[in-house]
Amino acid sequence: MGESSKGRELYDALRALEDKARAGYGRKTGHAYSRRALAKTVDGRDSSLDRRLAVWMHADPAKAKPPKPSSSEKLIAVVRQLSEWADEQFDEGWWRTLLDQAQPPRSPLPSARARERGDESYSAWIEDHILSAQLVDREDELQEMAEFCSGPDRPGVSAYRWWQAPPWAGKSALVADFALRHRPDTVEVVSCFITDRLGRNDQSVFLETVMRQLALIAQREVGEAGSRPEDLPGLCRAAAEACQDRGRRLVLIVDGLDEDQGAAFGGPSIAALLPRVPPAGMRVVVTSRPAPSVPDDVPDDHPLRALDAIRTLAPWSDATGLSVLARIELRRLLDDEAVGVPLLGLLVTARGGLTSADLARLVGVRPYRVDRLLRGITGRSFVPGSHGQVLLPDSHTTSTHWAMRSFVRKPCAPWAM
Repeated sequence: MGESSKGRELYDALRALEDKARAGYGRKTGHAYSRRALAKTVDGRDSSLDRRLAVWMHADPAKAKPPKPSSSEKLIAVVRQLSEWADEQFDEGWWRTLLDQAQPPRSPLPSARARERGDESYSAWIEDHILSAQLVDREDELQEMAEFCSGPDRPGVSAYRWWQAPPWAGKSALVADFALRHRPDTVEVVSCFITDRLGRNDQSVFLETVMRQLALIAQREVGEAGSRPEDLPGLCRAAAEACQDRGRRLVLIVDGLDEDQGAAFGGPSIAALLPRVPPAGMRVVVTSRPAPSVPDDVPDDHPLRALDAIRTLAPWSDATGLSVLARIELRRLLDDEAVGVPLLGLLVTARGGLTSADLARLVGVRPYRVDRLLRGITGRSFVPGSHGQVLLPDSHTTSTHWAMRSFVRKPCAPWAM
């Protein structure tokens, strides 16, 4: 820790406290002190903390390195335990201040403009295709997102926030506005907007989009960061730790999980790639419609399967372009003459009185065909009822209702008679 006087002060303080704790440990336990014993006491049987201790308190001060801010909680736990064995008063504030002062000069994170040049201006793409001209009446949601993304880690509180809302409620507009206009200064955002209408809706697009941004934050060469699913966890950790070391937090935003083409057809899903345990204080914000449900390849213990991560977003009355998007989805349903067209007629005329099993029987196909459609992208136009029935969206999507009812009332739709 020879890079600064504060680094040497931290080193000397740790070594002196360890010397006092060594004797105290022997008196209290009847065993010889070792850093392995300290690591097990602080961090459990399988801890590798003793390897970090060997670096922090190397016998040669010139080879010792101060703990990074991402390891601050480990250091505090170590000092607390050593103080107990040494019968010394533990001054947490003093140790935290000294650790912060001992850090070497920090290189700044790449600027947003520099990162845009590296990832072909993904922010500009969001501005062109997602961002609304003005977001109104969403102050409360933006504030909640800011508090979630920048707030302290709390035991038992999910690192995920899953905004769910009916079709065309303004989910994408909300998270795009947060990412580009309202993110806190202490937050670094990596985002991916899954958009079926633009053909950007599978794992390969997600990996390409996200890993490029993560590599730039971690200050790695984009071409060497990898592009496979197995490359993502390590790169995610490196980026999260790079943010934490600079006093910031990494936030991953994934918009439109319900538009994932892979999940819709039983393939590998984007949701399955999201970290089960976000590293280094990372937060994850996702959005989707309430249906389809979580893809089958997502592990049972994944945070997306926990109800405490879910927030319900009320529809946004000023969302723009909704009629166009509704008609795009309606056309997709109409293109499926074997299942989609009859389903539309039955759903509009039955007004929510039919289950998926009823629909399969009436259309004359196996239940699997109907379930697959309802779980997939085209099925996002339907919502599940409380008793298993299949419903159309609520009345705010009047353009969709009008289009559907206009179609089924035509003479070519005998199931509507």
